[in-house]
This record gives sequence, structure tokens and C-alpha cells, in this order.
Amino acid sequence: MTAPLRRLIRVVVFENLATVLALGFAGSQVFLAMWVWTVVGAQPPGPLTAWGAAMAVLTAIHLAILHSRGGTQILAYSFRPSSQVYVVATFSIAIVAAAVAVTGGASTALAAMLGLAGPNHGLALTVLQACTGMAAMAAAGSVIDGLATAKRLPRIRPVRVVIPDLPPGLTGLRIAHVSDIHIGNGYDAEQTARLVEHINALDADVIAITGDIFDREPSVIDPGAKVLAGLHARYGVFAVLGNHDAYAGKDRVAAALKTHAPAIHLLRSEVATAATNPPIHIAGIDDPGNEWRVTPEGEHELRAVAEKRQGRHPCILLVHRPDVFAEAAAAGFSLVLSGHYHGGQLAIPGSRGAANPARLISRYYAGSHALGASRLHVTRGIGCAGPRLRIACPPEISLVQLVRDD
Repeated sequence: MTAPLRRLIRVVVFENLATVLALGFAGSQVFLAMWVWTVVGAQPPGPLTAWGAAMAVLTAIHLAILHSRGGTQILAYSFRPSSQVYVVATFSIAIVAAAVAVTGGASTALAAMLGLAGPNHGLALTVLQACTGMAAMAAAGSVIDGLATAKRLPRIRPVRVVIPDLPPGLTGLRIAHVSDIHIGNGYDAEQTARLVEHINALDADVIAITGDIFDREPSVIDPGAKVLAGLHARYGVFAVLGNHDAYAGKDRVAAALKTHAPAIHLLRSEVATAATNPPIHIAGIDDPGNEWRVTPEGEHELRAVAEKRQGRHPCILLVHRPDVFAEAAAAGFSLVLSGHYHGGQLAIPGSRGAANPARLISRYYAGSHALGASRLHVTRGIGCAGPRLRIACPPEISLVQLVRDD
């Protein structure tokens, strides 16, 4: 997908998300009702005007709900039980409807071919019922599995990153790359404590947290920071803030970490030095906190922090959004660690996570990338934004190992 097309999708879809979601939710509900009426009940769908009216009413209802806190805030505040029920239900219905629509199109074509060969309408309808019924059950199963997957401890994803001219003393350095915990949206103190134990068990040299530590709920910040204080690594724990941390309040999160988890070095447009041999610099910047774009202010912060590096030691940049990779590479950062996109969070099963909505807005939705002598790794992260669903995209911690290019 080209960059201009991604920019167009950002503008048309993601910057009008409430409207797009309202239309999508209403359309999927009407479509499923028509499918049940027509296929399962073997009845005609009725006047199209009635379905059109239902579509209009449902769209208005969803718009009212999505705008009840302004914009798509109900998605952001989906840690509330009533919001989570709405968010999970609407997304689940949309997923099932999409599976039925795709399978229905294919089975209709097959039914038409069978009809041309001589079978009567009853057989064609049987084919349609069987195919779409199986698709609906498979999609529903994916949703159920996605709910369970979102609650599991993250898997460990080993990642070897080749750094040109890496000093021999840094070969094999292991970094536990953690991102997007979203404490408050499903992750409570008990689950966070289990996560801390899980991370510490890796015995990594460095722990790097690339933002969205918290979701938007202020009440969980202090308790969450107290639990995160248990993180430890040989050469330190370093973190930056993500856009959801900005929504919760950057200064509030920073103050909580300073008070309750002082061992976590929060990098806010600064460069720290890990006591490796030889030393390695670790830089970090705040996420600007806007919804869908990398701002000029964020790029300015990146250039400013690049100027703070000292000496010729390798420098790792922690930044929540990976979309500044080109600027980071031009600034001479050896490695960039990012998160933000959750690997799409909702991927099509069987696609190995490649077919997901994040691809519509960024080529750096997950995995490792190279640009000149610079490297980027984007982890799929741990928690969830919006619905507590992770379909074909399990939570992960990337265990990054630095290696030489010889």
C-alpha cells in the first residue's frame, strides 16, 4: 500500500472514526438480521425501505452513543463495564457480519454455478446456509478466543537485531521490549503484578517500555506505578510515554512513576547512559498525544534529543510511534524501539497477523525494519485499546538481542 493511500485512509476513515464506526456497526447489524431472516429462516427479507429505515435509526443510535463523551470517547473509556459490553458486542457483530458477507459472496457464486448445472433453488439455498453458517460459527469462535487471548500473559518473541559496527562488548545484549500495557483497560493490579514477574523472569540486561503504560483512567495510575516498581534489569529500566499516557495526563504519570517507581528512568526528551561496557546511550521522547498523526512538534523533539547524544557510542531511541523511523535513521540512531499499533490487534486468522487494520495507516505496524544503518523493531504489545479482543494477534514481549553484522 502506498503512502498517499495511507494518508487518504487516515483522513477519510480514522479522522472521521465515529461516523465510520456508526455506519459500520449499523450496517453489520442490519446485514446479519437480513441474513438470519433470509438464510436461516428461509424467508424473504421484506421491503428494502424497512431495512433502510432500520439502518438509519441504528446509525443515529450509534452516533449518539459514540458522541456521548465527544468523538469516539466510549472506545477510549471502554474500561467501564457498560462501555466494554457495548464495544465488544458491536465489534463482535461486525466481525461475524464480515465473515458471513465474504463467505456469502463466494457461496452465492458457487450456488449460481450449481444452479446453472441444474440443481433447484433449494439446493442453492442449502449451500448458502451451510457456508455462511460455518463462517458465522468460525468468526464467533475467533471472537471467543480473542477474548481469552487478551487475558493471557504475553508470549516471548525472540528478535535478533543486526547493528552494523556494534562494539564487541555489546554483542548479545538482551533488551526486554515492553509496550502498550494499557493498565486500566482490563489490566488491574493483580494482572500487572503477574506481568512484572513474567518480565523479570527473562533476566534481561535492559527493560525498555515504549509507551501506553496506562490507559485513560487516572485512578489506576498510582496503584499501577507501585506494582511496576518491581521491574528490574541488570543495566536499568527505561520508559517513554505514549498517546494514552498523554490522555491520562503526562505529568500525572511522570509524577507517579517518580514517586512510586523511581528505578524506572522515564525519558522525556533526554538521553541516558546504560552502564554497559562499552556504554550504550538510550534516548526517549514523549508521544505528542494526538490521535492519528505524527506532529511537527514530535519530529522537533526527536531532532532535539538527537543533539544531546555524546560520544560515538551506539544510541537506542525509545519512541511510542514508529512512524518517525525515517527521521530517526537520518538522525543517526542505531536502533529504534516502538509499539503503538498492537500489530493491528484484530487480524484475520490464518494471515499470520498480516491482514489487520493497522496496515491501513502505517507500514510499521509490527516487526523489524531497516533503513540504511538504522534498525527498527515494533512490538505487538501487551494490552488492548478499545475492545479487550486480540484476534490472531496474541500479546507479546519482544526479547531483542543485539548482534554484530560480521
